Amino acid sequence: MKTKKYVEDPAKARRNFNDYLKEKQFSESTIKIYENGTKDFLEWITKHHYQLENIRYADLMSYIKHSQKKGKSKVNVQGQLLAIRHYFNYLVNDGKIKSNPAQGVYIRGIARRLPHDLTSYDELIKLYECYQIKDVRDQRNKVILGLLIFQAVTIEELELLHPHHISLSEGKIKIPGTDHTNERILKLEAVQVFELQKYLVRTRNRILYGPKVNEPEKITQLIIGMEGSTKLAGEVGYMMRRLKHEKIKQASQIRASTIAEWTKRHDVRIVQYMSGHRYVSSTERYQSTHLEELQEQLKVYHPLNIPA
Repeated sequence: MKTKKYVEDPAKARRNFNDYLKEKQFSESTIKIYENGTKDFLEWITKHHYQLENIRYADLMSYIKHSQKKGKSKVNVQGQLLAIRHYFNYLVNDGKIKSNPAQGVYIRGIARRLPHDLTSYDELIKLYECYQIKDVRDQRNKVILGLLIFQAVTIEELELLHPHHISLSEGKIKIPGTDHTNERILKLEAVQVFELQKYLVRTRNRILYGPKVNEPEKITQLIIGMEGSTKLAGEVGYMMRRLKHEKIKQASQIRASTIAEWTKRHDVRIVQYMSGHRYVSSTERYQSTHLEELQEQLKVYHPLNIPA
C-alpha cells in the first residue's frame, strides 16, 4: 500500500522539468510537447495520491489503461510515454528517484526505428582503404568517409565541425552536440590522421578559395561543399553513390554498423558516450546486429498490446 503523499509541489515540478529540458537543449516546441505529455500523468498521480518515487511498472500499466479508456490512440499513448520517460529522467538527474520505471516501456504495434542493413566492420575498413582519390572532391570525401566509419558521426554533426575541433597532435576530435546527440571527444585512427592533415593544410583551402565559392572568409566549417555550401546532405549523398556498395546506400547505415561493432568491444555505457546517445536504451538497440533478433527482443521487452 503506497503512502498517500506527493513528493513535490506539481507547479514547482513542472518549472524544474522545463529547466531540465532547456539544459538538454531541446527546442521550445519539443519542450511544450513534453510538458503537455506529462500534464495528464501528473494530474492522474496526484488524484490517486501516488508518490513519484514509488511509481512502478504496474502503475504505468494502470495509467495506460486509464488513457485507453479516454479513447487515446496508440500513437498518442506512445507520445505520452516518451514525455513520461523524460520526466522520470529529470527526477533521476535531480536525485529524487534512483531509476526510471518508464525506461524500456513501449507500445507494441508502434514502429520503432531499428538498425538495419548493417555490414561488418572489416567491410567498412576495406571500403575506406579502397576509396579511390582522383580529385579534390575525392580527397575531401575520404575525410568524410573516415569520420563516418571511425567516429560514427551524423551529417548534422559534420556540419557543426570546425578545424579547431581536430587535434592532430593529440590524435583526438571533439564532436559537438546537437538536438539529438551529446558532445563527445573521441580518438582519431592512425589511418585518418594523414588524410586529415592533408585536408587541413591543402585540400580545404583549395575548395574554400576555388572559383565557385563566394565570401570564403565567412566560412568556418571544417567540411564544406564544393561551392561553399555549409549543408552537406547532398555532398554526402554524392559520396555514397560514388561508393557503389551493394548494401550501403545511406550514411546512417555506416553509423549504425560502427555502433553495432562497438557494442561487441565495449561496455554499453562506453558505447553510449562514443555514439553521443542521450539515453542508454538507444545504444542497447545495437547490441544485436540482426533485425530478426531485434524484433524478438521487442516482443520480450515491450509486451504492451493496446488497441488503437
